[in-house]
Amino acid sequence: MSRDNSIDPDGLELPDAWDNARFGFRLDWSETEKNDYHLQGDFYKGEYGFTYGFPASDDPASAVIETKNVGAGGNILAGWKHFISETSILSLQLYYDRASQKDSLVHYDRTT
Repeated sequence: MSRDNSIDPDGLELPDAWDNARFGFRLDWSETEKNDYHLQGDFYKGEYGFTYGFPASDDPASAVIETKNVGAGGNILAGWKHFISETSILSLQLYYDRASQKDSLVHYDRTT
């Protein structure tokens, strides 16, 4: 998905265009009558234009920062269920998530 820069009421182009790609999937299967599995994931990457404004008493134009934010990340969830009996189930889930964001003011990487 993409969006071009916006135009303000005075006809000036604002640096807020963005371009974003996303992908996701899910798989479910049974190896036997007693074991079920699932695997799913979502991933994204994009670039986003931003304008940061900071109050300044002497020169308002000097308090504006135009930047491009680059973000990417994704997650994976895997699961297993083992049916021991009609009233008893053993299950296990694993989850991994990563996100990253970079621009001229903010930079972070998060993994869980």
